[in-house]
Amino acid sequence: MYNVFSRAQARAIGIEPAVLQSSLACCLIRVARGIYAVAADCSHPAHARLRYFLEDPALLLARSRGAAPDRARPHPGTLSRWERDRLDHVGWLACTGRIAPGDIVSHRSAAMVHDLPLLPGRLTRLEVSSSHGRITTPGLRRRERVIADEDIVEAHPIGSLRVTSRARTVVDLIRDCGTETGIMAAECFLGRPGTDEHGRPGRFPLPAAVRQRRKAVLCDAAGRLPGCWGAARLRRVLDLGTGLSESPAEALALLGFHSVGIGDIIQQAELYTDQGAFIGRVDFLLERLGLVIEVDGESKYRASGTILMDRRALLREKRRENAIRALGFRVLRLEWADVIDPQRFVAALRSVGALR
Repeated sequence: MYNVFSRAQARAIGIEPAVLQSSLACCLIRVARGIYAVAADCSHPAHARLRYFLEDPALLLARSRGAAPDRARPHPGTLSRWERDRLDHVGWLACTGRIAPGDIVSHRSAAMVHDLPLLPGRLTRLEVSSSHGRITTPGLRRRERVIADEDIVEAHPIGSLRVTSRARTVVDLIRDCGTETGIMAAECFLGRPGTDEHGRPGRFPLPAAVRQRRKAVLCDAAGRLPGCWGAARLRRVLDLGTGLSESPAEALALLGFHSVGIGDIIQQAELYTDQGAFIGRVDFLLERLGLVIEVDGESKYRASGTILMDRRALLREKRRENAIRALGFRVLRLEWADVIDPQRFVAALRSVGALR
């Protein structure tokens, strides 16, 4: 699946380990120990059998490295780093023989299946849960967890493997993987619009009633957890979650504001001229200071079909910012590096007087 296969699968069709090793300098990528992905349609005679695992030729040209953490694509027709890592991880889940019958794919692995955001960094282990004990070995982490039947799904595309539901996955990420990972997943769950029949995303932000129903689903999943481990963190993230963060970076900014005691921040505020003309929707507004805070991401400004910044989009953004300033607001722009680093985040807020 996704051109990913295991050493055992290669051996089954007569491909020797030495061939796999030589192919790493040519047409293979090592996803994990004993797991590979076909990265090129190689013409070398010794590598011809690797075409057996080439199930999706369109992915060959799409593989690239070095994309931005906000999922921006570095070149047209390529995968972002997040997309590439996600497909590799799901392919690894599908071809591994290490997941036992009683295991349930969970935590970060389930997040990959459900396309929930994670902090940057390639996952080096599959993550599963089981009621039959825990173990951590190279390539696999099994947590001992009791998971209710209503929190288990058989998710496409990994077929027969059982996976925690999206809601249970978010709850597990909050409880076991840190507040930052948890708030990113929770904001995505609460606020990501669905897609129409043509695959086009719906309108953001979602109505408040929809976001409230989704939060109730998360609270129900949290209520089915046995024990009290991580209960305080769960309450904090669920109380904080709004579903109004349009990106993982905005979710981290939301967490940052509350961590430094700024609780009166307004998300997705709409600004109008004195004549009632709509100027735009801003990421955050600190009204008492007349301060607009925008969290920038490369994907907002990339042109379709080019790696160059879309000049028209940049000009529109510049005109929009000028209009905001004309209303008397100051504008602070934050980048990914600012929201992921608490010291940089605090320094940025101090630079505009939002913190002393």
